[in-house]
Order: sequence, then structure tokens, then C-alpha cells
Amino acid sequence: MVTRDTLWQPGQLVAGGTYMPAACLPSGWCGYVDARGVHTVAEQMQQSLSSAPLLGGVSQAEAWFNHCVDPDEPLDMLAPDVLLDRAAAMRGLPARVLGMMTAASMASLRVASAPLAGDRTSVMVTCDTDNAARVGEPATAGAEPGTVNMVVLLPVGLNEAARVDCVVTLTEAKTIAFVDSDVAGARRRRQASGTETDAVGVFCPQVGPRLVAAGKHTEIGETVGRLAVTALKSAIAGNRRASAHG
Repeated sequence: MVTRDTLWQPGQLVAGGTYMPAACLPSGWCGYVDARGVHTVAEQMQQSLSSAPLLGGVSQAEAWFNHCVDPDEPLDMLAPDVLLDRAAAMRGLPARVLGMMTAASMASLRVASAPLAGDRTSVMVTCDTDNAARVGEPATAGAEPGTVNMVVLLPVGLNEAARVDCVVTLTEAKTIAFVDSDVAGARRRRQASGTETDAVGVFCPQVGPRLVAAGKHTEIGETVGRLAVTALKSAIAGNRRASAHG
């Protein structure tokens, strides 16, 4: 299949932030990023499925917000939804916003997109691997700051099972990106499969037909998986370059 994938990154963030190019988002979406976070807003309500602290699970949302927290500031982990709700309101976001948080720099943001169903689909990633870990390792109560937050914005409707397919694909893609990038666990120095605090989300239109499958055997699954690997590998490589330069 001939693809026309694009990869966008904000580069060095300056005061005031920057808007994402419309060409890297599905129709009806807009996006903005600054040093304190990234958000995307849809013109119409979306179906969502996510592990996000704010509006997670199976839900409906008008926006996605990835809030950058200072790892040196005290954080009440018992009420992350309250923190996110307040931060989203300060940015003027809609009431129904799916919210995640991270200590990763917003310079790590990558937006990979490709044509799909006469429109575009986009995978967005922020990344910090300081608390990288291998699945199945002993859990730690006080993980180091750092996480991989990943969402996909789809132009086609999916039923709940197909949205789970997308979550599986994003998770597999994350592990492939970690393996290809040779990311070792922060504590045991074995091949990592992710970090200890990753989050994932899927957005798709609320109106119109809903597809019943989105696994690797479908065009949606192929596209989402490819974009997720590309975006995350680029983010990991960017973090390493930034660390090497101090």
C-alpha cells in the first residue's frame, strides 16, 4: 500500500506555544502545545476509550489534554482527576476533556499521521523513559517521573470492541518501539516494554457507522500500528539527543 505518512514535532517551545498544522490532524480537530501541555479539541463529541485519569474508560469526550507536571513539585496522586480538571479549565478546554499527565517535556511530542478513509488519522505521543520497566517486574510504589502517553484520533467510527483492538495495537507498537530503540529498564537494566505509568487513548466519531474490528489484519490496525511505532521511536531518539547535549 502506498503511504503518505507525515511526522510533526514542535521543536523548541517558546513562550506562547504553537498550533499544530491542520494537515496532520483529522478533519474537525485542532491542536495546541506549549511547555505545560498539549491539547486537541474536536468540533463534535467523540467516542473514547482510555486509561486516562480524567474521563477514562468508555466515555465521550470533546478534547484530549496531556498536562505536563513538574516532577519536583509535590503531587497528590490520590486525586489526579481533580488536578487535571483544574488544569484543563485554566486552558479554557471543554467540560468533557480526556486528561492525562506526564513529567515528559513537551518537546518530545510527536504527531504521526496518514491518509485513512478519505481523511487522516493521527497518533500523538509524548515520551520520557526514565522509569522504563519490563512488564511483569515487581511493582514499585514510588516510580521515577516519566511516562509514555499515546492517543489516536480516528476519522471513522468504531464499536467498543474495535476500540479495544486499537488499544492492543498501540500497546504492541509501544513495545516494538522500545525493543527497536533498545530501551533498558531503569532498575534491572533488562529490555523494557514500556514505562511504569503509561497511558493510552482512542478517539473516534460518535455519529455514523461503526466498524466492528480494527486489529492488525485491518487497514486501521496497520495504519495505527505503523504511525505509533514511528512517532514513539522518533520521540525516544529525540530524548536521547537532548540528554546527550546536556
